[in-house]
Amino acid sequence: MPNPQPDTAPIKSLLVSGSYFPPQVGGISRMMAEICAHLGSDRIAAVSSRDGAYLRSAPHRLRTYHSLNAFDAACPTRLAHLALLLGRAIRRERPTLLQFAGADDAWIGWYTARLLRLPHLIYAHGNEILALARSTWQKPLVSFRAARLIIANSRFTAKQVEEKLGVPGQRIRIIHPACDTRHFRPVAVPAGWRQRLAGRENAYPLLLSVGNLVERKGHDLVLRALAELRQRFPRIAYAIVGDGRDRGKLEHLAQTLGVADCVNFLGRGDDADLATWYSACDLFVMPSRAILENDDVEGFGMVFLEAAACGKAVIGGRSGGIEDAIDDGRSGFLVDPHDPTELIGAITALAQSPELAARFGQAGQHRVAEDFTWEKYGRQIDEVLDELSADGTIRPAKAFHAGCE
Repeated sequence: MPNPQPDTAPIKSLLVSGSYFPPQVGGISRMMAEICAHLGSDRIAAVSSRDGAYLRSAPHRLRTYHSLNAFDAACPTRLAHLALLLGRAIRRERPTLLQFAGADDAWIGWYTARLLRLPHLIYAHGNEILALARSTWQKPLVSFRAARLIIANSRFTAKQVEEKLGVPGQRIRIIHPACDTRHFRPVAVPAGWRQRLAGRENAYPLLLSVGNLVERKGHDLVLRALAELRQRFPRIAYAIVGDGRDRGKLEHLAQTLGVADCVNFLGRGDDADLATWYSACDLFVMPSRAILENDDVEGFGMVFLEAAACGKAVIGGRSGGIEDAIDDGRSGFLVDPHDPTELIGAITALAQSPELAARFGQAGQHRVAEDFTWEKYGRQIDEVLDELSADGTIRPAKAFHAGCE
């Protein structure tokens, strides 16, 4: 076995991300892309089901090893494809550490730790931790417990990893997701966009939610609040950007509550338009709740950062990791996600005081710029890798020839 590297030797990583990698759209995929872009091709390569085309091109020139069959649970020869793919990547890259994008891939660490003595870290996001705690499949659980570090996206997720999976707290680091402040910022709203968003003229306050239409997000709670709020604000409007399995149920609820005329379902929006939608609204509202029986929870809530970066006061449910995304009483309000009373009070307070809403928006924008940029996220990843490098026990991978080309 090779001698340990000097403490100052940089760690070369191999990121294994079968489910979350560009060109897939989503918060975790964006996070993985930012990690790769920050570390650069000299310090990281990727193994995925997707090719990450823009990361392979200039200026990043990331080396990617990809195969659909290697990550397809329905493929009968999946393990053989995965062994070939990992073997090729490890032989060429000689990594000193594996990074797993989440629990979906973490089980691979059980094999690599046993066969190669190759250390790994795992990113934890929320829902998957609750599901893993109830799973009878031991390999990913053992992999979590054997990981050199777990990087959790919030205090909530870190607590679940420690209490439900039995990972010692000293091997968990909290690094919050971030926001692209070059894209998400206050922008001029083109003529007609606010009316298009509201679905009516002269709307005030104009509420906005952005997210999949699923029970967890709490769109139904906003609809129930509207029945009372419209008595105080006759021109109120609620714009919903997103789609999902609950759309029909929510449309029916709006009709039943008699608020359909002030609710506008816009379907899935274009990501390029999001900064304009945020800038056009008066308040961003998403009272997400935890549905623990379905292992469904908001592990953090990047959407709150996006809205805040655009200068908007935000209202979120007091659940999961949202308490890390919203600075309660300074950049927005946290409310009970099961009872519309607090939500009605929060919306009323901000709608009746545009000055308070503006102050919250400015505070949120400043907070994101200071604490939640991808540049800062990358520096925190550097600190974690430096910590592992200084540990003195990180070694380069053994050659992995079994079943390889």
